[in-house]
This record gives sequence, C-alpha cells and structure tokens, in this order.
Amino acid sequence: MVVVAAKVIAALLRKRLRSFLLKNPAVLAQLCACAPQFAVMPRARVSKLPQRGLFLRRFGVLLCVVLSCLTTANAQNQQGLDELRARAEEAYEAGRLLDALADYERLVSLFPEEGCLHGRLAGCALREPGRLTLARRHLRIAIKFGCSEVDVEFHRARLAQLEYDFERARDLYAAYLAAAGKKARFKEEARVGSSMCS
Repeated sequence: MVVVAAKVIAALLRKRLRSFLLKNPAVLAQLCACAPQFAVMPRARVSKLPQRGLFLRRFGVLLCVVLSCLTTANAQNQQGLDELRARAEEAYEAGRLLDALADYERLVSLFPEEGCLHGRLAGCALREPGRLTLARRHLRIAIKFGCSEVDVEFHRARLAQLEYDFERARDLYAAYLAAAGKKARFKEEARVGSSMCS
C-alpha cells in the first residue's frame, strides 16, 4: 500500500513540475545551460496515462475489497448450509420427520441433484396428511438418481400402504426388513405395517 502511495505521489509531482517548467522557461534557463533549446520546443502533450493508472489502481483496490466481502459471505453461507443439513439429519435420525420436512424441502431446492435428499424429503412428506403427491414425486426422483439408502424402500412401502396397495406394501416392507437387518431405522414401523397389510 505504501509503495502504491509513493508511486502516485511521484507521478503527481512529475506532472506538476513539468507543467510549471513549460509555463516558466526562465526558471529553467537559470538552472541549466540548455534551457534556450528547451524553451523554444513546442508544448508537449500531457499524457493521460497517469490518470488511467490512478483509475486502474483505485479499481483494483475496490475489486479486492469486493472479492474479500464475497468470500466472507460465501463462507458464512456455506456454514449456514452445513448447519441446515446437520439439523435436518439430526431430526431425521431421531424420527422427528415432521420437524425435518421444511429443512429437507430447502435442501432439495438447493441441491436437486442429490437423490437421497429427495428420498428423505419423501419420507418426511409421508408423515403429513395431504402430501402424498409430493412424496410420490420425490420417491421417483430418488429412485431415478439411484439413492442407495435402505430407508427409501421403507418409504416406498409406506406410500404403497397409504395408496391401499397392501400386497405390494407387504412385499416392500419384507424387502426393507431383509435389506436393513438389525440396524433398520424404521424396524418396528415396518413390522407393524407388514402385519397390517397381511
């Protein structure tokens, strides 16, 4: 910053000194022996490069400030997204699917290419009455993107049960219990749903 300031001051002094000497050739005659030659020279055009250079320096400083602000805002935005994802996953893991519904809707709107987010959104939507269309659409998207979460099978079974397709629901519940094993998140619900569909 000090170097830039020194260069700007030197450029301004050179410009003022040159214009002073061109207007007052007698001062130059007293200072050196070649003054008469210089005094009869045509008036030199003053270059606009120092003005452009000053503009470019100011623009460069402004650009650096704007970029640093954007970087800071991007970091804060990323931190907010990480918190949103953590809050949604925590509610989902705890089984509070209605609490996670709004967070997953936001995450799906921000990251539409992540299939498992669509699957989790569908599972959350199945808990709220009147959201079957939303659940159906996002389950299709999750399957299309190849979501490998086992919970998607449970959500498909629950959707089939809510659509009164009990035979298909029973088969999907059985497939979910076989695939998830002992660590199934919705194990009890799947057993109850399977027995209701029999």
